[in-house]
Amino acid sequence: MIPDWGCTTFFTQGEYPLDEKQLEILTRRGVNIEHTRITRVIGDGENINSVVLADGSERKLEGLYVAPKISAKNPIVDALNCEFEETTLGEIIKVNELKQTSVANVYAAGDMSNPMQNGTFAVNSGVIAGISMHQSLMFG
Repeated sequence: MIPDWGCTTFFTQGEYPLDEKQLEILTRRGVNIEHTRITRVIGDGENINSVVLADGSERKLEGLYVAPKISAKNPIVDALNCEFEETTLGEIIKVNELKQTSVANVYAAGDMSNPMQNGTFAVNSGVIAGISMHQSLMFG
């Protein structure tokens, strides 16, 4: 969607290799690919003007979108010893289609178990987990 708004560069930070299909799609959309790490963001605190790369070069920007890594790890999940699953966006709790974790009678929903963070997906996930928990209480 972002290439529809103007000139776009995808900064892989040297950590996100693109497969042939991804590269073909991005190239066809006119996206520039930059593998060199960003070391500094230059701006006035409200507006971003450019980024400096590890090789010392500078790229002028009008905007910068980031995709942070997520992590469902926390003391409760650690104490329960739930299994995790690595996704392109980070670690989530591994669940089956009914939102059951690797630990009996423990369910996970929403951002804890969804690789895509979205309110609608979180609500759907919570409904599935709630129905599954209710069924487990009724039928064992």
